[in-house]
Amino acid sequence: LEAKGSGVTAHHVKYNELIDDPKEQVRRLYDSIGLEFTDEYSKLLDAYLAKDKAERSKIQQKGSKAHGGYSPATFGLTEEGILERDEKEGIALGRDYEARFLKTI
Repeated sequence: LEAKGSGVTAHHVKYNELIDDPKEQVRRLYDSIGLEFTDEYSKLLDAYLAKDKAERSKIQQKGSKAHGGYSPATFGLTEEGILERDEKEGIALGRDYEARFLKTI
């Protein structure tokens, strides 16, 4: 994908696809920028993903929520404040993101 009129290319990744199959998304990213996804890197990525999964499992077993226990308050925010900021700044992520910023190349 290319940001309209900028000449800058970008690779669009949907969050749910990244969560469902992170390795495939990294493979697609590498392909889109012309890098080789080697067996060596594949093994390193597998090890990282396994370690991350184990760490998240430990957090969940301690009673934290699936997302690690984060909340807006963790970052000094409130849900109301976030919604107000989004309304004020006209943020409408997801609805018209691609139409506003991207075109298929």
